[in-house]
Amino acid sequence: MKRFLLWLLGVLLGVVLFVGIVVGISWYSVGEGSLPDSEGVTFAGVPLEKNGYCWQVPLIGALADRVFAQSNTLSVQKLGDISDARPELTVPDWADPAQVALTIHHKESEQVVFEGSLAEYQDFHFQQNGTYDVEMQLWRLPAGVEKSMLAEPTAKVAKNPRAEQPARPMGWYGYRFSFTMEATPQVSFSAEQIRQGDAVAVFVTGLLGDTPPVLKSELGSVQFQPDGSGWLGYLGAAYNADAKKHTITVSMGDVETQVELRVKERSFGTAEALPETDVPEGAEQEFRDIIWRLYGAPSGPRQWVVAWEKPVQYDSILIGYGMQKVRDGQVGGKSNSTVFATTPGTSVITPTAGTVVYAGELKLTGNTVVIDHGCGVRSYIYGLADISVSEGDQLALNNPIGTAAETLTLDVKIGKKSIDPFELFNGNGGLFAKE
Repeated sequence: MKRFLLWLLGVLLGVVLFVGIVVGISWYSVGEGSLPDSEGVTFAGVPLEKNGYCWQVPLIGALADRVFAQSNTLSVQKLGDISDARPELTVPDWADPAQVALTIHHKESEQVVFEGSLAEYQDFHFQQNGTYDVEMQLWRLPAGVEKSMLAEPTAKVAKNPRAEQPARPMGWYGYRFSFTMEATPQVSFSAEQIRQGDAVAVFVTGLLGDTPPVLKSELGSVQFQPDGSGWLGYLGAAYNADAKKHTITVSMGDVETQVELRVKERSFGTAEALPETDVPEGAEQEFRDIIWRLYGAPSGPRQWVVAWEKPVQYDSILIGYGMQKVRDGQVGGKSNSTVFATTPGTSVITPTAGTVVYAGELKLTGNTVVIDHGCGVRSYIYGLADISVSEGDQLALNNPIGTAAETLTLDVKIGKKSIDPFELFNGNGGLFAKE
């Protein structure tokens, strides 16, 4: 019996020694090289330097964690002057945007102007120039683990919560930096000149606050939408826009600036006008009440990504955009839309992604579908044989919206100004300026 006990004791001691050796090897094999990469953190394009950290790195079998820690210091990284009113903050893939702890302090007013996560920072707009101090922690925590469960920065070994398999390092990096916001509003176009029937993208950067700029021009209106570090909108030059250099006035709060855009003349040709038909009583008033109100209606962010497609397969174009209409030798007005000759029953699709803002029958245009593509750009499709969508439907490129009759009319507008849809089908013009 004594021998057995001695043998058992020896086995236990051997196991303890073996475990100790394994843990020791694991301890010394796990170094700071096992920590997540602290690089790839930038603010307004400037790489940030870590100020402190605390990480728990699992030892073999996740029996425990080795802790690597350095308390935050009082040193502050100086980023200098920043003119971008919406500076972008980027973090590595391992950092959960919802677990980033960010505090922005305005030095002059001694107020905290933002406190939240990176996900919440995406909707934050700086309201004034001045000097700002920022404190930030990037966390990596497994699901179900609270920040309070992590070790203190002074600890060397901590219990592993075994919340994930396989176990990975969890913890945080700290950052402290300051900068001076010196935002100056700037307006730019995607092109210095455009042709009649085309459009130009308008960019406004350096604008403090969350109030969109206002553009005034005889060419038309612009609905600006937030876009990255600024505002994006589109301005169309209709077929009858004066071929000259136009002065564009952009108001940005109490700042007003003027820029110039040249419109070049373009020949659209002529087309035989369609036969006249009797207009039902009240048709024009109905059209004004329902369709005209959409010209200036609020529009959301841009929804198209790249492509625009023709809404229908067609046999021919009866009247092209901008063409001079001629009837019995008499010259009439120019067309702000495109009329396709179609085969009845042919599927009609959305030209690009958008939201249906009207779907119904009108006395003047028959079955009508209007799609809002964002930034004030809308497609007006008239004369369908039937409609298969409803108001409020979210549509992707090439989604069916109904079927064609013998003709189909398409009018693409920015606000109330029509533009040439074939520029879009060919991938040309200002609506593709962000690609």
